[in-house]
Amino acid sequence: MMTDTPPTTTQDAKRKGEDLEQGPQITFKVTHQKQTYDITMADSKTIADLKTKIEEVSGVHVNLQKILYKGMPKDTQTLSEAKITNGVKVMLMASKVEDVIKIASGPAASASSEPKATTTPKQSWSTQTEHAKIIKKGKPDDATPGLKGTKQPLPTNGVTGLLNGRGLKTRLTFKAESAELQIGTNERTQKVPYNSISTVTSQAIEGMEEYHILALQLGPTEK
Repeated sequence: MMTDTPPTTTQDAKRKGEDLEQGPQITFKVTHQKQTYDITMADSKTIADLKTKIEEVSGVHVNLQKILYKGMPKDTQTLSEAKITNGVKVMLMASKVEDVIKIASGPAASASSEPKATTTPKQSWSTQTEHAKIIKKGKPDDATPGLKGTKQPLPTNGVTGLLNGRGLKTRLTFKAESAELQIGTNERTQKVPYNSISTVTSQAIEGMEEYHILALQLGPTEK
């Protein structure tokens, strides 16, 4: 008995083989500020592949991206190795291209196009009264000094060794599954959604440059 089924071509066989090599497809969400993107990829793809995909859907350049999920996975890790599975929420932290251009241009570029203005230098955070009082108490015993030029993954049990604006011992816990930061003290825990944090900045403490003051901007003003 004859059939009209076309023969399998080499190209079809190759495509099927590639699908098998890629592994199971997973769908998850990537959140960036107020935007959420649905991503579907093979779990054998790497974090570097994910960044390329994110650039396609969000326009954020690969070199400006930081992926947060149960820490900061390496570019060479597969999604499976990074424990990224169906339905999870992955956080994207990224610098704005305009900011990078401004930094790369440097003061010389802006000086050539704009007249010089007389400005008053901002006071160092560590010399401001409200911070100086806390610094005078001394650093917490479990404070971890920063190592310049190195990157450390986020501890699974949260970042400890911190003092908040009232001088109370504080822990920062990053909850990727709920896309929120938990700021905890012995008194209470404040839950802050990732997308409500507009900027994260820090400044070295004068005389103790291996330790910093960290600021999370939750409102429209720097204060």
